[in-house]
Amino acid sequence: MKFTVGTRSVIEQNLADGNLQILPIITRIKERENLFDFSVPYLRIPIVIVVRDDNENIKKLINLNNKKILIIDNDFTENSLSRNQITYNPIIVPNLEEALTQLSRGIGDAVIMQKLAANKFIDKNSLNLKILDFQELG
Repeated sequence: MKFTVGTRSVIEQNLADGNLQILPIITRIKERENLFDFSVPYLRIPIVIVVRDDNENIKKLINLNNKKILIIDNDFTENSLSRNQITYNPIIVPNLEEALTQLSRGIGDAVIMQKLAANKFIDKNSLNLKILDFQELG
């Protein structure tokens, strides 16, 4: 058995090209269903909106219209927001750590990401961020 480490885009391309046989954790979205065969999920991690603690305007997905959203490069978020007819201003960042760090510093209005990763990073770094309820992004 051989393990491969890389960026999300490189790993997904390796899977699509047949250079990898298994990718253990990947968000299932319609665009990926055309490329990959998904098994029955053994784990479901909720998707959440993360905002600063002092935010009072964003409470649900529709409130993201015309907001600055930190988008993790090559993540599912852009396709999901478009599918849900959310118009937004993207700020592209390389990874979730950078997204949450920038958000806590006042850059952008929100991040959409997996709840488990958000909880872990926010708690570990004592960031001034809060997680809003589960969001259905379809």
